[in-house]
Amino acid sequence: MNRTRAVWSNAAYKDLKRRRRNATRALEQAEMTELAIMDEERWIPFDKEVKFFEAAAEISGDDCFGVHLVSKIDVRKAGLLAYIGLAARTLDDAFRNFIHYLKVHNAAMRGELVDDGPRVRLQITYLQPTLLKLKQRQEMGTALDLHIARWLTQSDINLVEAQFVHRRNENCDEVERVLGCPVLFGQKKFQTVFHRDDMERPIPTADRQLLRVLTR
Repeated sequence: MNRTRAVWSNAAYKDLKRRRRNATRALEQAEMTELAIMDEERWIPFDKEVKFFEAAAEISGDDCFGVHLVSKIDVRKAGLLAYIGLAARTLDDAFRNFIHYLKVHNAAMRGELVDDGPRVRLQITYLQPTLLKLKQRQEMGTALDLHIARWLTQSDINLVEAQFVHRRNENCDEVERVLGCPVLFGQKKFQTVFHRDDMERPIPTADRQLLRVLTR
């Protein structure tokens, strides 16, 4: 289904407001309204969120709006998914739980963890593949995955590599700076590559009993 919770659109809207940019105009370009994204738990069309992020980048004058937004995001805003992550035993367990329960937050994408020797690849598929041609929401997604990994493990995890389907002609170095790893554009798959050792890191807040309550 083409829908996602409004939480990240709400964060982007508030960031435009902080920058004193015309957030309402960005919403209009994506055919959305302020009412639609004020309730973070509300379902909104995912294709419109993707277009909103593109409009936000244009109106803010920040060609790397998506990756820059993540540092201002409170992961707990993800609700159930955030607490499922906090209760997991390891980072690998957390991401596998995220993938399993992703539909409660975003029904427009699917995820898969692929073992690759010393690496683990987090592959994301959009149910509307044409949206992968647009860069802001895709780049924000990878930056968010890294942000979540560091938040859960309370450690300075670094990615091996990030791969995007979309192409980028400018500011590639800034995306690499924020993600802290080599970045490839125009790839066949949208994936974030972790070191296996990092995926095996324990989560300090792990709680088996709480996880059982949250996931039953």
